[in-house]
Amino acid sequence: MRPHFTIGLFIPFFVIYLHQVRGIALATGGVIVSTGFAFGLVTAPLAGILSDRFSARWTLIGSLCLAIAGVSILPFIQSTWQALAATLLLLGCGQSVVMPTTATLLASRVSPKQQTGAFTVRYTGVNIGFGTGATVAGFIINTSQPSTFLITYIAQAPLYGVFIVILLTLPPQSRPAQVEAQDKSNKPAPLSLSHLLKDTSFWLLWLIALLFYTVGISQLPNGFTLYATSPGHVGTQTLGLALALNSFVIVVLQFVVLRWMRSHLRTRALALLFLIWAAAWGCVILAGYLGSSISAAILFCLSASLLGLGETLMAPCLFPLVVSLAPEGMQGRYTATASLASTTGFVLAPILSGFLLGSGRENLFLLLMLLGCGIGSVLSLRLGHHLPHHHNQVTSM
Repeated sequence: MRPHFTIGLFIPFFVIYLHQVRGIALATGGVIVSTGFAFGLVTAPLAGILSDRFSARWTLIGSLCLAIAGVSILPFIQSTWQALAATLLLLGCGQSVVMPTTATLLASRVSPKQQTGAFTVRYTGVNIGFGTGATVAGFIINTSQPSTFLITYIAQAPLYGVFIVILLTLPPQSRPAQVEAQDKSNKPAPLSLSHLLKDTSFWLLWLIALLFYTVGISQLPNGFTLYATSPGHVGTQTLGLALALNSFVIVVLQFVVLRWMRSHLRTRALALLFLIWAAAWGCVILAGYLGSSISAAILFCLSASLLGLGETLMAPCLFPLVVSLAPEGMQGRYTATASLASTTGFVLAPILSGFLLGSGRENLFLLLMLLGCGIGSVLSLRLGHHLPHHHNQVTSM
């Protein structure tokens, strides 16, 4: 949770800091942040290789050291290239590596039967950490007092340092159950990258993950908010309430959904996720026709809540499936490649929503969101036909 708390301190107000404190144009600031995420397309696969070769723990520690270097640059930014350097270190070498390496580290320290519950707890921690960080930053930062930005950013370095200390004090890793099974069967684990490239089930799951991030999670701070405040004509207070409800639903219902998953297939849960999101975007469409009425505000809040409900179905499904598909010795590469779907989604979402909504093509934007949800649901059901039952069924928590 701690790295995401620090990212919550950093991301929401970074472009404002660059523009109002350092005099960098808003458009340039947006490009800098997008470039930082895009750089993760290079660093995440490299992190996967390093995790398999040297261990996820040491790869994660290295990425956190680079993040500390990026944080150390923030208070001294005077030019665009310095801002870009800090962002590449923080997002490209830091955050983009944290996601796959923590997933690999977690998978290596729990049994296969515990992975569903473990990844659900992890995802809940990510949401709480990011939300708490953003809330704390919101109380501290004052745009009329540049020093408040600096205080927030300077505080991040020791927080990263504490997490490094925790990683260094982790007990020795126990021998994974899948390794013991591998030894008993005396079958060598396939370590070739070609195995991943030929894994049809994994790439179907990757496409599902890409749609998950492109039409859902990454659209909440992009297309959803842009549409709500412009064509939707709702105030910022209503939008704030909607976003708060989104987080509330995730935190409150996540473990309820986890218990429900015991008797359902993961791929069917993913298909249901996209159907729920289709209903959420349907509420957005209806709210757009109601103007600034109370009914429109209620529908936007309902839509954000449905998006949160859909998210709760992802945690018990996505990364546990990735880990279960990965042969022993390739978990780092599988989780790193899967994380590219997240990075790609966060790069595509602001481009897609900004271009279509900025050019007055709101209907086309919403149609694409509905189409993406439909395709995601179909692909999820198709993936179910490719997976062995023991990968698809949640047998224990």
